[in-house]
Amino acid sequence: CPITVAFAPKVQGNLTANVVVTDNAHDSPQSFTVSGVGAVPNISFSQPSLSYGSVGVGSSVPITLTVANTGAAPLTVRGVTMSADPSYSVTTNNCMVDVQVNGSCTVVVTFAPTTIGSHTGTLVFADNVPGSPQTLAVSGTGVPPDITFSPSSVQFDPAVVGTTSTVRTITATNAGKVPLVVSNDSVEGNDAADFKVTADTCGGATLQPNGACSVGIIFEPTGNGARSASFVLGGNAQQGSVPLSGQGIPIVGLNPSPVAFGLQQVGSASAAMSITLTNNGPA
Repeated sequence: CPITVAFAPKVQGNLTANVVVTDNAHDSPQSFTVSGVGAVPNISFSQPSLSYGSVGVGSSVPITLTVANTGAAPLTVRGVTMSADPSYSVTTNNCMVDVQVNGSCTVVVTFAPTTIGSHTGTLVFADNVPGSPQTLAVSGTGVPPDITFSPSSVQFDPAVVGTTSTVRTITATNAGKVPLVVSNDSVEGNDAADFKVTADTCGGATLQPNGACSVGIIFEPTGNGARSASFVLGGNAQQGSVPLSGQGIPIVGLNPSPVAFGLQQVGSASAAMSITLTNNGPA
């Protein structure tokens, strides 16, 4: 009669056993030896940890990790997750299939800091390798770009209300170590309507370290007297500004204004005073 023997190893390595058959034969019991090799998968990584260095706040950097099966049985990855810091995320996971012996798969982990400072986390692999789960340390630093302006402030010459000044150019430079993605460049402040951006190369630009862009600013006063606002440029959770100022001159000028006669005796007439009217307008 046939005897069926199954091999289900619980440990790895060379395994042997004896199968004993007891019967009514004169040489009972009979026995025979069975052997087999317990095989298990083994997981290895292309790098022992993920280190991103300095990454600009508001930007992101991916790292591709290669996962290899260096064992003697198929590797089954049941899950790949990030713990701790939410600045890290598993953006691509190609390992949720059986990885055959000497095969490999890839996982992409992206660091996208939203705050300045050190960020640490742990990448966790749940699988069928003895000692599961396996972990890798993940680290990086969120840093701001450093925005500088030339000139650092702009003062326009006095201009008649309703006229336009000559263009003044402001150059913005990324003096930091990470790219600056410009998300906002505008004029803000109480008299923002008096200052306008022209010839803008900064809006939506990505400035690499030491990269620069420029904007033209004109002054069109809508009222008399001192006018002020700021040119604001920002991105990657960082912002810088350049003060803007100018003087609005009325179209019609009176000099002197006001007219002060001083002390005068009642019933008498003062000396005549001359008032000069000036047309400051373009026509």
